[in-house]
Amino acid sequence: MLEYHYNRIQVKKLSIAKGLQAWSTENVKDAELMPRRSMVLLMPQEQWLGAYDACPLASHGDFGTFYAVNDLYFSVNSQPILSLGNLYSGLNNLQFTRSAYLQMQHVLTGTGGQQASAVDMSYEEFREGNFYWAQDFTRARRSHDSEVQHEITEGTLRLDIRFEYPIREPVYVFVISEYPARMTVY
Repeated sequence: MLEYHYNRIQVKKLSIAKGLQAWSTENVKDAELMPRRSMVLLMPQEQWLGAYDACPLASHGDFGTFYAVNDLYFSVNSQPILSLGNLYSGLNNLQFTRSAYLQMQHVLTGTGGQQASAVDMSYEEFREGNFYWAQDFTRARRSHDSEVQHEITEGTLRLDIRFEYPIREPVYVFVISEYPARMTVY
């Protein structure tokens, strides 16, 4: 018997209606499983429908034109996961975008002895593209939060997003999650 451990990726596409300033959704995870980490990508509907012809990581999405995020967080069982401690609280859109960039690097560089896998992207490139948020649900990469169990394995997962002003057009939300998986061959 051989066991192969690998990471499974799931992408959920949700949408936020034009004119909203706050939005949330329950249970963005896959059934009973809790992801190891998730990345949230916001993209104006116009871009998804073909207004750009490049990778969304370098879409030059006119930063702040359609939406300006000033708060985004996950909650597990109604308890918010405060990424990077108090770095994100009470910030305007530009400050929050800076903290989102730092959060992405923190999660994807494997802080805490994990293997490096960060996106090679400068802050300027990050700011010119669509908005990204990365969140890790394992303690090794969340050492700033000592109240968390070693790895969150069950519960409900909620996503909350707040904008600095009502969004000017519908925005798609992509939640890209990484799950542990195993295949057994007999």
